Amino acid sequence: MTRLYTDKVKYSGEQDNFDFKFEIFQNYCLRAGVPKQAYVIAIPTMLRGLALKYYFTHLKDLNLLENVCAGLKSYFEGDEYKRDILSKWNTITLKQVATQGGLDTGQAFQKLIDEMWQLQRGLAKDLQNDTTFYNKLLTACQDVSACKPACFRPATTLAGLISDIKSSIATYGKQETESFYTDRRYHSSNRQHHNKDSNKGKKCFVCGKSGCWSTNHTKDERDRKMRQYISDFEGDNGDSDDDDNQGDTFITEFGPVNGHKAFNQLANNSTFHALTGSVKEASNFYFDIEPCSDYHDDPKAEVFWTEFAKEKGK
Repeated sequence: MTRLYTDKVKYSGEQDNFDFKFEIFQNYCLRAGVPKQAYVIAIPTMLRGLALKYYFTHLKDLNLLENVCAGLKSYFEGDEYKRDILSKWNTITLKQVATQGGLDTGQAFQKLIDEMWQLQRGLAKDLQNDTTFYNKLLTACQDVSACKPACFRPATTLAGLISDIKSSIATYGKQETESFYTDRRYHSSNRQHHNKDSNKGKKCFVCGKSGCWSTNHTKDERDRKMRQYISDFEGDNGDSDDDDNQGDTFITEFGPVNGHKAFNQLANNSTFHALTGSVKEASNFYFDIEPCSDYHDDPKAEVFWTEFAKEKGK
C-alpha cells in the first residue's frame, strides 16, 4: 500500500483536512485488500510531518481506529482551526488568488477552485454542499471583467457555472489579444501616414527649396539667414549708435547749441528752484553753455556768441 501513496495525499495536520485524507486512505486500503480490522495498524501510512510525529508520540498504543482518528482531529482541527478556515473561505476571491500567485486569470481560476474545495472540507457539515460552493464561487469571480458575462446570467448548476466562467475567461483573453494587435497595426500605420503627410510641402529654412534641409547648409549660411529672419520680424533696433548721436546739437536763431549741456543746465536750474524757491535770470541759462564749433558759418550766430563771450567775461 505504501506504493500507492504520495506526500500530496497524506495528512500533514497543517491546514489540512483529516476527513478527506481518511477517505483516500480507506480507498487505498480497499484497493490493496487490507481488511478493516487492520486499518488501525496501517493508519501511519496516511500520515506525514507533524501528524506522523504526533501519532508516534501520543497515539501509537491505541487499539481502536476511532480513537486514533478522534485524537488526530481534536489536536490539529480544533476551534481555532475552524475559525481560520471560515475566515479564509469568506475572504477568498479570484483577484486575491491571481495577485498573490502572479497568475493570469485562467490559471488563477483553476487554483481558486482547488483552494475552495480544500477549504470547504474544513467547514461545518451543513456548508459542505454544492449550493454553498456555487454561491461562493459566484461572489468570488463577479468583480473580474473576464468573468462578468458568465456571472451576469449564471448557469443554474455548479458544473455549468464553472464551465461558463472558463469559457468567458478564454473569450475575454482572445479579444484582448486581437484588440492589442489591431491597435498596434492601426497606430503603426497612422504614424507612418502622419510622417509622410507632415513632410509634404516643407521647404528649407535657408534656401526655400523643397526637399532640402537647413542642415545641408554651412553654419555661416544658417546664421546669416537667422539674423535676417530676426531683423525682418523685429525691425531695426532704435538704440543704434547713429541714434545715440542724434539730438546732440540744436539749431536756434542764434546758431547751434550743444544739446547735452543745455539739458544739464535746465536740470540744474530746476533743482535750484526746487531747493531755494528762486529763479535764475534768463541770461544765466547760457552761462555754462559753450557754442558749437561750426557756428562760424552763420553770421548771426557769430555775433551772438561774441556778445555772449563778452558778457561771460565780465
